Amino acid sequence: MAEVNKVFQSIRTGQASSNQVNLREGQVVSGRVMKFFPDNKAAVQLGQQQVVAQLNANLQSNQNYLLQVNRTNPTLHLQVVSEEPVRSPMDAARTLLNASNQQASRQETTMLAQMLREQLPVSQQNVGTLLSLARSDSHDAQTVLREMLTRQFPLTEQTFKAVDQRINNPFSIQQSLSQMQGQLAGSNQLTNAQMQLSLYIQVLSGNQLSNQQMMTQLTHQILSEIGRGSETTFQMLQKAGVIGQQTTFSQWSSTWSRWAENNQITFNINSSGATTSTNMALPYNLTAEQVQSGFQQLANQQLPGGLKTQQLMQSFMNQLSQLQQGGTERLNFLQNVTQLPAFNQVQSNLSSTNQQTMQQLVQFLNQNQGTQAQQLLISDSGQQLMQNLNQLLGNQLTAEQSRGLQIWQNVMQSSQPTNMQQMMQQFQTFFNMTQQDHQATNRMQQALAQVQNQLSQPNQQMLQQVLQAVNQNQPAQVQQLLSSENGQQLMQQLAQFNAQAMTQQDARAMQIVNNMMQQLLTQPQQSSTFNQVMQQLQAMFNQQDMVQAQMLRQDYPGMGQLLQTTFAQTGQESFGQMNQVLQAMHLSMQDTAKDWMQFSAQLPKEMLGLNEDLWMDFEGQRQADGSIHPQNCRIMFYLNLPNLEQTVLDMRVKQGDVSLDIYHEDPSQLEPLVNGFAETLKLNLRDKQYELNQIQVKPIEQQHQSPDIQQEESVYSSYKGVDFRV
Repeated sequence: MAEVNKVFQSIRTGQASSNQVNLREGQVVSGRVMKFFPDNKAAVQLGQQQVVAQLNANLQSNQNYLLQVNRTNPTLHLQVVSEEPVRSPMDAARTLLNASNQQASRQETTMLAQMLREQLPVSQQNVGTLLSLARSDSHDAQTVLREMLTRQFPLTEQTFKAVDQRINNPFSIQQSLSQMQGQLAGSNQLTNAQMQLSLYIQVLSGNQLSNQQMMTQLTHQILSEIGRGSETTFQMLQKAGVIGQQTTFSQWSSTWSRWAENNQITFNINSSGATTSTNMALPYNLTAEQVQSGFQQLANQQLPGGLKTQQLMQSFMNQLSQLQQGGTERLNFLQNVTQLPAFNQVQSNLSSTNQQTMQQLVQFLNQNQGTQAQQLLISDSGQQLMQNLNQLLGNQLTAEQSRGLQIWQNVMQSSQPTNMQQMMQQFQTFFNMTQQDHQATNRMQQALAQVQNQLSQPNQQMLQQVLQAVNQNQPAQVQQLLSSENGQQLMQQLAQFNAQAMTQQDARAMQIVNNMMQQLLTQPQQSSTFNQVMQQLQAMFNQQDMVQAQMLRQDYPGMGQLLQTTFAQTGQESFGQMNQVLQAMHLSMQDTAKDWMQFSAQLPKEMLGLNEDLWMDFEGQRQADGSIHPQNCRIMFYLNLPNLEQTVLDMRVKQGDVSLDIYHEDPSQLEPLVNGFAETLKLNLRDKQYELNQIQVKPIEQQHQSPDIQQEESVYSSYKGVDFRV
């Protein structure tokens, strides 16, 4: 399994050599100045691509220089790191180390040289961090750092450990899930988090719970929420029609509380799921069949697009109400809404009689017949339609309720996925349940990590001392450090940073930290501003406290939160290890650019009915809703099949044109099978508005072979050219 990510990485790297250079702000590259143009421009050879860039130094043509990317849009601006030509990747690495005031061993210099050769986004600001992480305890730190740079992960120790776990020490998720469930079953007294974690483990393991086990988990969920005064599941059941609309939450709470107290209900977990101390009938005569039917009906009523669609349809309803009363000013708005896909979903959830009324209404609207539309709406059939629409909108769920509904639907699922739609639903469930919920704290950690990369070594140390004092809640020590001579040097560098010489992300991070340090220095210790900044920074250090606080506000927290809490409660390593795996997975789901995203995933085999865990890499154009565009994407699957064994599928889609590469240890064994289904695949793709361009079977091997950088001391030829001021 440890080779899976390396196989993916080698395939990507092997193909990237022929692709265009994708430069990023702040990145350092080695380029040859080919010729000069007017207006301070020059042709620069970067790898296999030649670009026209604006330079700012006395250079010679036909020489290689170390260059920093200052800007990529609207034109490429390159700044010369050193006016001394570089003659090899090792020479370029040494030049970068000198410019960054960093010391490195020969092995570390070789690593940097390889990164520069591969045109990874190495910068003067992140060299120190890369060297520090390279010295971490890892079987293959260079591979981990290559992945982090390629995916633009934050260069922090936590991220490094998470990616290192995924690449160098992967394990079977299913084995870990079984181990955790066994450890929970051995607990004498279960906390709410442990009970809920057991349910999540059951879902991800693909285990089918009996009706009794499902209702046991639901009972625990109901009682836990009542103890917190939360109405999430109560409202879900009410919207699903399982309990009556006339039932109040106060009545619901008192009925369940009396039932639990009178029957002395306790909960336990065994290897197959949760059990209770009694099998007696539940309050309100709740049964598994009622809940399953109600939740399925509720799920069918949910509109795509979440809150935005709900707000749009609510505006649609408001305008219909005004039209009922004679207002015809917004007919165009009503016409436009009826053309949207969300409207079709609304219409399909209406009763057959109300669907006919809606069709009449749409016809009147499209013909600008406002009077006829008004008359229809005030008729009996029109009022029934409005009532049906209001009920449908009232049954829409909040984000928390949607998360809970999806979990219960998967608990109730009775079989493994049998088609692609069901499999994609399983993917979505897995990612929703395991999604990390600490975006604000993560952003603060990333900002601090980016600032550390920008600071001088003494100022890095001073910032660490300040943050340590913040973490220990020593406000006087914080202000004393910032007021010292070294503290003032730190403040000066924070205040005088050059936004033009760094990426926008680094500049924003520097501004955030600068503002916070200024407030800690200038605000009175008793002020609300000072205390707020202290609390924000302390939350970053005490993420476990933040997890606990968030869980008090969440009835269906992410699995990462439950794992962190259970690890803190039990100290058992399996919970922390699983959380690290999930962190690495979701770190890879970050947007790498405004219009491009990529992520990696490992899904438990039982959840999908496979022989081994399913490994995937996704990347593609980012759509407005945050999803990957199906017409411009790339998907890589790693499969360990019973007969064919190790097989990788690499599918690339560009404007609907599909290219498929299949990697196997013995291509000759696979080619007859591929040729047999190629025509069927082509026809099926065409039915889905895709066009198959080619299928190729290739040997699966480590495609990326690192050349011997140390033997390339003279790889860059040097010719004397004409000096020119650009």
